[in-house]
Amino acid sequence: QRFRLSQAALRWFREQRGPVVVGDGSGLPEHVRDGLTAAPRAFAVWVPLATVNRLVGLVALSDKFGGIPYTPDELAVLETLAAQTAIAIENAKLVTRLKGKVQLANRELRETNRQLSLEMAKLRATVEGMADGLLVTDPRGRVSFLNPAVRDFLGWKESAVEGEPFRKHAPNETLVEMVDQVTTGTEEHAEKEITVTEPLRRVYTARSTALRDDKGKAQGAVTTLSDITTLKELADMKADFVAFIVHELRTPLTSIKGFVNTLQESPPDSFTPEDVTEFYGIMDGEC
Repeated sequence: QRFRLSQAALRWFREQRGPVVVGDGSGLPEHVRDGLTAAPRAFAVWVPLATVNRLVGLVALSDKFGGIPYTPDELAVLETLAAQTAIAIENAKLVTRLKGKVQLANRELRETNRQLSLEMAKLRATVEGMADGLLVTDPRGRVSFLNPAVRDFLGWKESAVEGEPFRKHAPNETLVEMVDQVTTGTEEHAEKEITVTEPLRRVYTARSTALRDDKGKAQGAVTTLSDITTLKELADMKADFVAFIVHELRTPLTSIKGFVNTLQESPPDSFTPEDVTEFYGIMDGEC
C-alpha cells in the first residue's frame, strides 16, 4: 500500500539526516505526525535515505521483538547503512540516466553514420558516372583518388596507380607541371589544353584546383579532364572548309579580274569584237 508524505514532511526528514524514533509521536512536528498516520501501519523508526542535496527515500522499521527499543549503536548502524544505500540509489539512477543518454547517442551516431554512408554512396556513384575524368592527388603528388573516366583518358585501365606518384604514370608532362604548380601553391587554379597520344590521340581541357583544409593548409589538388577531341576536330574541319571555300571563290575571281583589267587598260581597238566577245564568254563561265 502506498501513501504520500507532504513536501514539508519530506524536507523535515531530510534535515534530520539520522534515524527518527517515533515513540508516541509527541516529539514530532504536527505535519510530520499527521503524515505518518497515513502509513499502512505504525513504525518505530524512520531512517531517511539522504545524499548531500536530496532525499531519495525512507526506510521504516517496526518495533523490535518484545517492544525493546533500538540502542544507540543500532541506530548508528542504521544511519551508516542508510547513507550507503542512498549513495547506491543515486548511483543507480545516475547509471540509468547515463545509459539512456549513451543509448540515445548511439542511436544518433548510427543514424548519422547511415546518412553519411548514403551520401558517400551517392557521391561515389555520381563521381564514377561522370563523363569527365576526376583525379585527386595528395600534398606529395601521389594519386589518392581517381574515377573510371580518368583511367580511360590517361590509358591506365586497371593499373594500380593509387598511392603512386602522379608523375610516374602521367602520360603528359604539361599535365604534371600544372598539377605541381597547384599542389605547391604556385597557382590556386590552373587550366591547360593537353594532348595524349596513347592509346589514341585525344585532346583534353585540364583544370586543376588546390585542395585545402579549413585552416588553408594545402592538402593536394583536384584535377578534372574534359574530352574536347570532337570539338577540336569540328573546329579544324570548319577552318579547312572555310579555307577551301575562300580558295575556290578566289580562283575564278582572279581570272575575271584579270580579263576586266586587260579590257580596261588596253588601248582602243586593241581587240577585235570577236576577242571581246570571247573574253566576256570566259568571264561568264567563271561565274
